Order: sequence, then structure tokens, then C-alpha cells
Amino acid sequence: MQFNIRLKFLLPMTLLVIVGLATISTVSYLLARNALREELTFQLNKSAVNNMKLMSNWLHDRKLTTEIWAGQKVFQSALLDSFVGKAARKAANKELVEIKKKFPYYEGINIATADGSIVASSEATSVGTIDVSGRAYFREAMKGQVSISEVVKSKKSNEPILVVSAPIRTKDTVSGVFFTVISMYTVSEMFVDTVKIGESGYGFLVNGQGVPIAHQNKELLLAGTINDTDWGRKMMARKNGVITYSYKGDKKLAALKTDDRLGWMFAVTVTEADMFSSIVRLGKISTLIAIVIVVIVAILVFSITRSITRPINHVVTGLKDVAEGEGDLTKRLNVGSHDEIGELSKWFNVFMEKIQAIIRDVSSNADQLTASSRALSDISSNLSTGLEQSTAKNRAVAISSEEMRENMNSVSAAMEQTSANVGQVAAAAEEIKTTIGEIGTNSEKAHVITNDAVIQAEKASLQVEDLGQAAQEIGTVVETITDISEQVNLLALNATIEAARAGDAGKGFAVVANEIKELARQTADATGEIKSRVETIQNSTDGTVSQIGHITKVVNEVNNIVGVIATAVEEQSATTREIAGNVAQASQGLENMNRNIADSTLAACSIADDIQKVTQSSEEISSNSTQVDYRAGDLAKLAETLNRMVGKFKV
Repeated sequence: MQFNIRLKFLLPMTLLVIVGLATISTVSYLLARNALREELTFQLNKSAVNNMKLMSNWLHDRKLTTEIWAGQKVFQSALLDSFVGKAARKAANKELVEIKKKFPYYEGINIATADGSIVASSEATSVGTIDVSGRAYFREAMKGQVSISEVVKSKKSNEPILVVSAPIRTKDTVSGVFFTVISMYTVSEMFVDTVKIGESGYGFLVNGQGVPIAHQNKELLLAGTINDTDWGRKMMARKNGVITYSYKGDKKLAALKTDDRLGWMFAVTVTEADMFSSIVRLGKISTLIAIVIVVIVAILVFSITRSITRPINHVVTGLKDVAEGEGDLTKRLNVGSHDEIGELSKWFNVFMEKIQAIIRDVSSNADQLTASSRALSDISSNLSTGLEQSTAKNRAVAISSEEMRENMNSVSAAMEQTSANVGQVAAAAEEIKTTIGEIGTNSEKAHVITNDAVIQAEKASLQVEDLGQAAQEIGTVVETITDISEQVNLLALNATIEAARAGDAGKGFAVVANEIKELARQTADATGEIKSRVETIQNSTDGTVSQIGHITKVVNEVNNIVGVIATAVEEQSATTREIAGNVAQASQGLENMNRNIADSTLAACSIADDIQKVTQSSEEISSNSTQVDYRAGDLAKLAETLNRMVGKFKV
């Protein structure tokens, strides 16, 4: 959707005014609502407190009045059971009737004896017919207390009443009770029904148990308790202050005041809708005023934008005439004002003068452009022909250079393979040289080791021969020990014989001779064992000497063979080193040749690439020359089109 200037001014301004007025109205409404709520809350609380205070004071005054009346002589005398008492009762009845006439809020004024019988009353029908001895207020008065009873339903009128009672004293003794009956309808009319808050606000009174005792709806009096409802329990729990609650779907506000002396609670309640009705009216009025202001602002903005857009439309009309007419660039706008519209017209005329000059210059240069485009077309045609011939020659050279590059690549590949093979031969020769060197070194070490083995074998042979000689010497010693043991054995035998000859005197000697004989036998056995072992050692030593001699012979032969091998390996190592050197020189020569061939191949490739690039450049130049030819034709067409377009303008 496209907006004109008028709408661009009208819509934002109207929206701004609407938002501003809505914000102001909302803030004002909320502030006024809060202020009114605070004020009404204060007034409700003040009304509840004041009315409760007035009623409490009024009832307290009734207590004082009742107490004063109870002290009057005539009422005291009415309790006497005598002629004076009868006369006093008549006077008292008249006095009580007059008092009731003066104070109509009393339903009845009575005097009762100590046994509860009424002897004087403002109501003649009550005398001698009513017994109040069982009533709580009577018992309190008989105890000497001035009291206000709970609100009860009157048996006479069936209306809620309360009783104010005071003791009648005769010589400091309570002889009777003076009590007044007050209608709660009267109390309600004086202190409760007068409370009016808005259209629906009212007050009501409940006793300490939550039973209504004064209310605008008389059917609720002494009928149930507000403790049976959530809002009633909330009130009884709060006792004093302000609460909010819901009653039959309506949000309500209540101010509470509880009198400590009576235990009664006075409540003033009003619905929030009623409480804020004036604010709602104020909101409606504010909304109406805001609508009127929006309409006025819209009219003003419309008028202002109209005065702005009218000259702009004149400029637009002039531009359309220039654009859609005959292209008359000599036409100018009238400058009729000195504001922004006048500036627009002025600079439009300057712009048209510039455009007129440009079109005139374009028209004069269009012919030159046509001639230049034709000349450029001829030049590009000649250039294209020459480039086609050059491109054909370049292609032939490129084909030859490509063949040369392929041949060089083949030669280079063959040389690389040859170089690789020679390199492998050189590496193998080097490995053979290294291996033969290691064989020579190991042969030399083997030769040294075999020499050491020969020497060690000879030493072992000598040591074994010494061992055999020592074994033979041990055999000689063993033979000597054997001879000695045989001689000792003979001596022991002789000693035994001699001991036998000596009888008892030679028994000890015989024992020694036996031990020596046994020792000689053991020595003979040991020497026999040693001799056997020595013979075994001698036999082993002879075999070992023979084996060592054989080993020495073999080691000598191995030593000789190793020496021959070491000599041959040394000669082979020298030959291998010479071969490895020759192969290394051949490999280096092949590497140099391969490097030169690779350089030649690279040069051939570079030449082929350069020729290819030259060919491509020639083809590109040829293509560009063709494009130049095409563009020259387009330029000629453009010059003709430009001439036709310039011809449309009147300059």
C-alpha cells in the first residue's frame, strides 16, 4: 500500500495524539482511582469509627440515665410493701409513662422487685404479669452492676431489643432492679440506617458472636451469624480496619470498628463498582473528550497537509507534462512563492536548463560517434584477418614443439630408468664391499681366537699331565698308608694275644687293641677307596690328555684355514672397492647426463607452453577483435538510436 504525503502526516500525528491522550487518560484514571480509593477508605473507616463511638457513648449515657433513675426516691419507695409503697408505685407508673413519651426510643421502662416481679412500668399490661427473675440482666443488676444486655427478640413486640438495668438500693442493699427496654430499630435508625455511601453503601452492626443486631434488611436481624460465611469470618477475625471481600459476585470494601465495652462490631460496606462510579463517569467523559480532540487534530493536520501538497501537485503536473508530452525541454515552472515549494520550482528550472544543454551536446556529438564506429569496425576487420593467419602459424609451431616435448620426455624417462639401475648396482657394490670388509674383520678375529684356542689347549694339556702326575703321587702315598694300616693291624692282633695271656690285667689293653684293630681296618678301607678313585682320575687324565692333543691338532688346522680365508678376503675386499668406485663414477656421470636431459625437457616444455600461450593469446585477440567488430556495429546502432532519441526533444 502506497501512502501519499497527506496520509504520512495525518496517520502519525493522529496516532501520536491518540497514544498521548490514552496515556494521559489512563494515568489520570489510575491516579484518580487510587486517590478516590484512599479517600473513600478513609471516609469508610471514619464513618465506622464515629458511628460506633456515637452509639457506644449514647448507650453509655443510657446506662448513666438508668442508674440515675434507679436512685430516685419515688422509684425506691415503689418497692416498699406498704401504703407508702402503693402510693409510690402509682406515682412511679405515671412518671415512667411520662419518661417514655419524652424518650420514644424506649420500648418500656420497668421496676422489678428482688424476686423478679414487675411492680411499676410504662406499660400497664406488664405490671404483675411478667417475671424477669431468670433474665441475665436482672441477675447482673441484683449483683449491684449496671449493665447492658445482649440484643434479644422481644416477647411482646417480636422485635430486637436490648435492656439497660441498674440496681435499686435501699440502705446499701439491692432491693430491686430498674431497667429500660430499648428498641434496636430505634438504635439502627439513629446510628446505622443514616450511613449512606454512594448508591449501595450501608452500615450494619453485629454482636460479639457475629449475629446481626442492626441492618437495613430487617429480615437478617438475629437470624444466623456472619461466621457462617467466608467474608463474615474474615470480618470477625479482623475486628478493626479495612478489608475487601466478595459478596454475591460483587467486590466490596468494608471498614470495621469493634467497641471494647460492648463487644459489638460496626461495619460500613460499599461495592467497588459504586465506589468508583464517579471515576468511571470521569473515564467516559475523558474518552469522549479525547475522541473530540483526535477529530479536531485530524481536521487540522488534514488542512495543513492539503496546503502543503497542493503546490507539490502543481510541480508533479508540470513534470508529467515534460515527461509525457513532446519532450519540450524549453518548458519552465512558475516560481510563485518563497517557501520550500518555490525553491523546488526554482531548482527544477535549473535542472531542466542543465538537461537541455546536455541533450544539445549529445545531439551534436551523435554524428561523430557514428563515423567513429564505422572506422573502428573497418580496423577491427583487418586486425581479425591478420590474427587468423598468425594463429594458424602458431598452431603449426605448437604441434611441432609438442612432439619435441614428448620425445624429450621419453628420453628423459629412459635416462632416469638407466640412472636408477646404475644407482642400484652401485648400492649393491657398496653393500658387497661393506660385507666383505666385515668378513675380513671377522676372519681376522677368528684367526686371533683360534691362536688363543691353540695356546689354551696346550696349557690345558700341560695341566692335565700335571694332574696325572699328582694322581700317581697320591697313589704312592695311598700304598704307603695301606702298608702302615696292615702293620697296625698286625700289632693290634699281637696286642690282643698278649692281653689274653695277661688275663684280667690285660682286659683294658685288649679293648684298646680292638679299637686300634678297628681303626686299622677303617684306614685300610679308606685307603682302598682312595686308591680306586685315584686310579679313576688317572684313567680320565690319560683320556683327557689324548683328547686335548687331538683338539690342539684340530685347532691348529682351523687356525691355518682361517689365515688362508683372511688373506683371500683381503684380496677380494680390495677388488670390490675398486669395482664400487668405478660403478659410483658411472652413476655420477649418468646423473649428470640425466640432469642435462631433464633441463632440456623442461626447456622444451617451456617452449611448448609459451607457444601454446602465444596461440591462445592470438586466439583471444582474434576473438576480441571479433567482439570489437560486433561492438563497433552495436555502437553504430547506438548512435542511430541516440540520434532518434535526441530528435524527440525540443531544444
